[in-house]
Amino acid sequence: VNVGDVQERWHGLSLVHLAVIDRSPDLIAELLKRECPLESVARREVVGGGGPPEEYTPLRLAVFLGEVRCTSQLLDLGAHVSEVIRADACANEAVCEMFGGPSVVGLA
Repeated sequence: VNVGDVQERWHGLSLVHLAVIDRSPDLIAELLKRECPLESVARREVVGGGGPPEEYTPLRLAVFLGEVRCTSQLLDLGAHVSEVIRADACANEAVCEMFGGPSVVGLA
């Protein structure tokens, strides 16, 4: 995957990861009914980045993408929230409130 000037390689994407990429929260629930694992781990490697590959569960991927509906669905289905996921979420305005961050919508 090329994002701007950054090339990424993903390894081990599950069907649930692909549902997140497709932004299909309803598909996530259907996949879990068919015994697809909620906590499967894919690895993201930034080519030329020099660091080790990072591990992404479907929830961390949804947070990474700022995908609100998939993040909400995964949380509702009981996805584990690690400290890494919580930190990623708090840095992403689209999903931070779901993880105890500040409200991004307010009434004036």
